[in-house]
Amino acid sequence: MKRLLFVLCILSIISCKKTNSVNQGLSDNNHQVFDLMSTNNGSWWMYQSVDSHVIYRLATGRDSFKEGLTLNYFERYDTTSGLKTHYPEYFGKNSGKYLNLIDIDGTETTYLTYVILLDNWCNGQNWDNKETKFFSSINLNADILIHSNVVDVNQHPVYNNKTYDSVIYVHSDVWVRPSGLAIPPPYSNCGTLDVWFKRGVGIVHEKGNINIAGVLTQNTEDWIIDYHIAP
Repeated sequence: MKRLLFVLCILSIISCKKTNSVNQGLSDNNHQVFDLMSTNNGSWWMYQSVDSHVIYRLATGRDSFKEGLTLNYFERYDTTSGLKTHYPEYFGKNSGKYLNLIDIDGTETTYLTYVILLDNWCNGQNWDNKETKFFSSINLNADILIHSNVVDVNQHPVYNNKTYDSVIYVHSDVWVRPSGLAIPPPYSNCGTLDVWFKRGVGIVHEKGNINIAGVLTQNTEDWIIDYHIAP
């Protein structure tokens, strides 16, 4: 009897720690206002990158239907580059989940629906994003698992001599494995994503360190230096 109670206790602990894939089963019928940062046309954010470039993010005030969901369309570009090429960005909210589409191979055609934050956030909150995608640049069909964890909901970082209160810090580990095999191999850790949010302002700091098969790599970091919220 004691052994049975012990086993039931262990199973209870395991079930409490189990996380589901929050980016699955989303419906456009559950579209919500993305209230983490402004979507008003003319709102903008400037970021200093670790490589001394200045990054500009612009809210267009327009919606876009992407990956079966209504999302807010933003544009991002490097103001210090010669071409000043604009890159599309997509943010949204659905069923209490804050979403961002990740361009996984730089083609602007293959996106991972990534839940970056959940409503009612709290320290220790965690969730999984799981999706199978085809990486055309390396000809690989892969299972992607991103495990996210709310590290702190009350940080007070200083950027460009300005203190931001009540900043939420989310850390994510990225795991990838080849898909479609009879016996799936274990996931390989391919890096980390770190994002800091200030509600009403948006993303104030982001950092990515990704290496997939030595072919798809991303080592970036930028932090906010100025912003404007349009009425």
